[in-house]
Amino acid sequence: MAQATTMISKAAQGVDRMAAEHNTGSPHTSVDAGPDKSLDTGLAGHTELRIHGVSGTPPEAVLSHPLLKRVAGDDKSGFYRRWYPGGLSADLNTNGRRLEAYSWGHLTSGSFARAAWLMLLPFMLANLAHWMLPALPAAAGRVRTAAGRASAVLLRLFGLSLTLMMVLAAVQMAMDVAGWQCGGTWRCATSSPLTTVLADGWAAEPGARVALTALVPVAVVFGIGLLGRRTRRRTEPEPDVSVAAEGEHPMSRPSFWRGNPGMSALRTAHVTAATALIAAAVAWPASTLAASGAARVAGLVVCAVALALVAGAAVLVATEGIAGRSAHHTTVAVNARRISLGLFLVAVVFSVWDHGTWEPATDLPGVRSAVLLAFGAAMLLILLLAGAVAAQLPWRQGRDGFRVTMRGLGAPAVSTIAFLVAGGFSAGLIYRVTDLLGQPVISVDTASTVRTALDRIIDDDALPFAVQQSAWSTDLPLVLPPSYAWAGAAGAVIVVAVVVIAAGIAVSAVRRIGATTTQVADEYRTQQTAAGDPGQPSSPSPTTGMAADEDAARRIAIVTVAASLTDGSGRFIGRVVLAAGLVLLTGIGVYASGADNWQLVERPPLSTLTTFGTWMMGAFAIGLVGLVWSTARNPALRRVVGILWDVGSFWPRVAHPLAPPSYGERAVPELVDRVTALTAEPNSRVILSGHSQGSVLAAATIMQLPRNVAARVGLITHGSPLRRLYARHFPAYLDESVLRSVSAIVGGRWRNLYRETDPIGSWVLHDPADESTGGPDVDVRLLDPPTLDGEIAGHGEYWNDTRYPAELDTVAHPPDA
Repeated sequence: MAQATTMISKAAQGVDRMAAEHNTGSPHTSVDAGPDKSLDTGLAGHTELRIHGVSGTPPEAVLSHPLLKRVAGDDKSGFYRRWYPGGLSADLNTNGRRLEAYSWGHLTSGSFARAAWLMLLPFMLANLAHWMLPALPAAAGRVRTAAGRASAVLLRLFGLSLTLMMVLAAVQMAMDVAGWQCGGTWRCATSSPLTTVLADGWAAEPGARVALTALVPVAVVFGIGLLGRRTRRRTEPEPDVSVAAEGEHPMSRPSFWRGNPGMSALRTAHVTAATALIAAAVAWPASTLAASGAARVAGLVVCAVALALVAGAAVLVATEGIAGRSAHHTTVAVNARRISLGLFLVAVVFSVWDHGTWEPATDLPGVRSAVLLAFGAAMLLILLLAGAVAAQLPWRQGRDGFRVTMRGLGAPAVSTIAFLVAGGFSAGLIYRVTDLLGQPVISVDTASTVRTALDRIIDDDALPFAVQQSAWSTDLPLVLPPSYAWAGAAGAVIVVAVVVIAAGIAVSAVRRIGATTTQVADEYRTQQTAAGDPGQPSSPSPTTGMAADEDAARRIAIVTVAASLTDGSGRFIGRVVLAAGLVLLTGIGVYASGADNWQLVERPPLSTLTTFGTWMMGAFAIGLVGLVWSTARNPALRRVVGILWDVGSFWPRVAHPLAPPSYGERAVPELVDRVTALTAEPNSRVILSGHSQGSVLAAATIMQLPRNVAARVGLITHGSPLRRLYARHFPAYLDESVLRSVSAIVGGRWRNLYRETDPIGSWVLHDPADESTGGPDVDVRLLDPPTLDGEIAGHGEYWNDTRYPAELDTVAHPPDA
């Protein structure tokens, strides 16, 4: 695909010059051709509408033509046709059959803002987990029904806990480490340009340091709130249910892609809780260390109101999960947000107020407990979610090739990954920031002892100047919550577990290569024999054939085995999550079994694990920040980053309002409108041709079409993850019955092309290993490569495959037509 794109780009330069000579326009513009026959702008006839897959494949590559014009849509998502400046369009010279491409890549891979969603990866994973919840069986009893509804509520509360974890990480870095601990010591405050402003004058006062550094977490909340307002849809939101029921095919409902009307209230609830938490973090130190009498009471009231707002936001979030998307209390949420903002301003005034002398405190009061509670709440919600999902017996869903992955426990598994990413990112970033300013420790006693010893050395004039200077330049110990240190130790163990699990899978795959090589060689020998004399196939010497083609067969076998690993992705994720869960539960047990056990991570051997884990997570956090920074300057890298979101951001926002906006909410309605327009004329026909993720968009479009329109539509998919990834991970929305209904909607006019060397696409309805699978004849296996010494196509080049025109013609003119 990259070579084809390069060739097309070079050819486009020459056509651009020709277009300039004719003064007929420029590429990627939408103009009316009028009587000009260089562009087909008609709607009647037969149209093959191609939909690309991941990575924002340019429409020039999709249509294999260097110069196009947009005939509908805009620069974010548009419909393109081939343009022949100064000549006759090929679309007008094909008996009414034309090519058209729908380009949606800029919805996920265009701007820096979309790459910045990398920083909010846990939010996307939490939202993705909702769509992995099992469907409620039609005959479910009260317990399973209650468990299903509880799952939706728990996921939304878990999403809120992730938001608060992110905010507390910002509070820890800015207010505690930089503002309170480092800013409170002159030699630490002057050692970094980040804290120099806190070294002298009014800003050096304790209350002022707290108030000034609180602007950092407030900016974080403001930023994610703005990102959460972004949306791609152009339709008015409509209410919908929060939990899918078995057999109802939710993706066929008109309201499915129109957005959640309660999302604004849900987003406001998250912002309210985060702002109120920051307000409490600002007011609490002055209330406990400086204020007295009525002033202390006032400060405690501010903190109590702030915590009440956090609880109220949690209730609002839970209500949305209980009642579904019809429950949206925007007015209540907006008023609560205004109160939280006002409360923050009151807390700032209270903190900078002259309360007299401040009592000394090594770390910022309240932060350590808040971090511990946030981590504990998130883990408790995951455990409750796992219990609620398990109560629905999800492992009974699907059969054979449609068997649900991770035994139906995908939602708690992905939630666990979201928690690990959030905790790892927070811990890594905090440790690296602390390393810049001082030396991270978790014990207040350790920090006090080291600081006292350093001060004695500095103040002892009897000591040599070099010794005093060394003590002066020594990094001061800065206290961090033990939760982050334990997260580092757990992260190190989890990484080792991941390596071991991956190594086991790799060994198993290597063992399969030999048998697969034999199968590949046999298949190509059979094909060669059939091609040589179809009537009476000969039997060439197997030894001679294998000796000549062993390397080529092994090359294909390696790619085939590697591609098949996708089928075991659920098992891999499940094992990793199980190992992570055991590590976390063991850590909690050790942590809670003794009053001083939380300090074990400062002593060998856990101290070694903690150091390795925190550095590893710090590299991850810094790498993620660096990647986002790089994407601001590198459009090609932005396109690659956009691939990461093509599955996660396909689904609408539900469980987390700050997840990336859904491109499906825009792409599917646009495709429905375009197909409807192209079939409006009598005898008009449309064939939707979707590659990879484009096949998912095509299937979603089919389910939304009016039946009279669908009767004029055919479908051809290739490299499709519909069964392999979607039906097995999201069975409540795209299971076997849904895929069979798609075939029924288009009257059986569906062909699915797949290769065994494709790691993404596969068969969708007919398992080649199971002859008992009946139903419509949909799946067509392509031999890849066509000859033993040919180039392996894998997931690409389906439109250029020699079998594609014949299968396209079969869809356009089915045998029973």
